[in-house]
Amino acid sequence: MKAFLGSLGFLSTLPFGRDRESFEAFLGNLWVMPLTGAFLGFLIWVFAEIMKLAGLKPLIFLSYFFIEGINHVDGLSDFFDSVFARDKARALKDTKIGVGGVVAVSSYVVILYAFIPKAELIHLILAQSFAKASMLLLLLRNDAAWEGMAKVFRDNVRRKDYAGLIFPLLLLFPSFNWKYLLTIFSFLAVTLLIESYSKKHFGGISGDLLGAANCLTFSSVIVCLQL
Repeated sequence: MKAFLGSLGFLSTLPFGRDRESFEAFLGNLWVMPLTGAFLGFLIWVFAEIMKLAGLKPLIFLSYFFIEGINHVDGLSDFFDSVFARDKARALKDTKIGVGGVVAVSSYVVILYAFIPKAELIHLILAQSFAKASMLLLLLRNDAAWEGMAKVFRDNVRRKDYAGLIFPLLLLFPSFNWKYLLTIFSFLAVTLLIESYSKKHFGGISGDLLGAANCLTFSSVIVCLQL
């Protein structure tokens, strides 16, 4: 339970698990990330339904930010700044937002605006679970590029954490269909593309790359499920 609360404190805006003990429990049980993602997907759906009832349909996409916050979106911005920069490491670490970041975040908000209002509960649960599984898979397979949050997590990876990757797959099998197959493909494609990019240009992963993986996987999965 401590690990779950710690993951909520780190991965969301929820006021739980922000104490040192909970965070350390989370670090020792990173496998919980996809499970936490599924729970966050449920909460996003709840907020979206409340906003529908309140007549705030144009603002339903904001339910994502109410639950997830902006930390991962910040990573998405820095990632795309680096993609279009000559000095990629400097752009990734720079706290200023560039044109690449503006385009990426704007596009992400458009996707949230278009797809979250039409998303079913299972869509949001799967999208968030796979988003967190993408972060976990990157941590399991790659060293950290430099000192920072990614290194803190990477140093705490355990063999048992591989079990967390099974959870989002289990959610698919009760009613497996071609959209679910496309979902798995998009999850792997996004994760492996970011892994390839990070190895080529930085020699490993960083917190910003993990955040970008979260956002890109979330958006690709929620689009695939609504095709």
